[in-house]
Amino acid sequence: MTNKINLTGDVFLKLLNVKNPILSTFPEYGSVFSIIPQNELSENWMYSNFVQYYVKRNNLFLSGEELLIYRNHVNFLSHVPTLQHYKVCEDILIKLTDKSLLDTLIHFIDEEFYIILLLDRSFISQSINYKKSPLVHLTLIYGYDEKKRVFYIADNNNYGKYDFMQYNFDDVINAFRAMNYNDFRDTKTINLVRPFNHIYYSFDLKYLIKEFNFYLESYDFKNTYLKNWNPYNPLNYGHDKEFIEYYNLGVYEYLKELLGCEDKYIGIQPFHFIWENKKFMLRRIEFLKNRGYILASISDLIWQCKNLINETQTILNLVVKFNLTNNKALLPNIINKIDVAKEGEVKLIENLMKALN
Repeated sequence: MTNKINLTGDVFLKLLNVKNPILSTFPEYGSVFSIIPQNELSENWMYSNFVQYYVKRNNLFLSGEELLIYRNHVNFLSHVPTLQHYKVCEDILIKLTDKSLLDTLIHFIDEEFYIILLLDRSFISQSINYKKSPLVHLTLIYGYDEKKRVFYIADNNNYGKYDFMQYNFDDVINAFRAMNYNDFRDTKTINLVRPFNHIYYSFDLKYLIKEFNFYLESYDFKNTYLKNWNPYNPLNYGHDKEFIEYYNLGVYEYLKELLGCEDKYIGIQPFHFIWENKKFMLRRIEFLKNRGYILASISDLIWQCKNLINETQTILNLVVKFNLTNNKALLPNIINKIDVAKEGEVKLIENLMKALN
């Protein structure tokens, strides 16, 4: 944490600690994993979770947008045991003048709170969407500099990479004020988050094994509503009107379906998500070994997992290459590699389960 104080004793620059997040395909994950404390409690939570994921179409969005996300994506911040989470509601914020809102944001940071809020990037001069169509995105604010009149922020910025930038004070206020969409709940809510180490969260091996078992047994439920698809939470998996298309191993079929849109730009976000998840799996295996849950050598598991990481990274790179060249001859190779990755992941998880038993 950095503080700079002028001659009158006033703080004019403050930066809270951040780090490069290990999950960052979506800003929800990037925000949490860039600020979560690095300790045993956080590891217990991290490596008990992030096994299951699914593709949903959310009818609350006018676009009917498809998203590949982890289970418990909705209200994700509330599920992190080592972060305190508070909300400042719209009813309070709407009464503040622009100057009062700016002073309030600075005050929150002075009180060691990270700020997570939605901003319309069409009002952000550093964004490629500046003065274009509205594009609302979740943004982390972790510091400010009153001399430069900037906030220090983190987000999946230009071209989707999660990185750290500076946004002008006025741009942030205008981008926050601008939102008035029925598409979003809690549009003008501000989330306040800070590390919290006064709760015990134990690693649950039985739960993890249950997650892996369900992952291996579940495929696609295309054209099937959310209801009854998961034994852990059969009635409500987030907002109403969510529409599950594929989940877990079935997501590999979804990736192949995306390649069928060969005359359009193929979004790389799902491919990045899968690659990132396999890198997370490598960390999970190392965690399980270090904690004594795996007694035998993990060299074969590490080799399998690294091969899977390389395969999914190659798939991602080939999709990027296709978008640049529109070379349709690449598609059969990508499809084949998706099948190879799926087969490799099944073998990896089966061998991991044997090692855990």
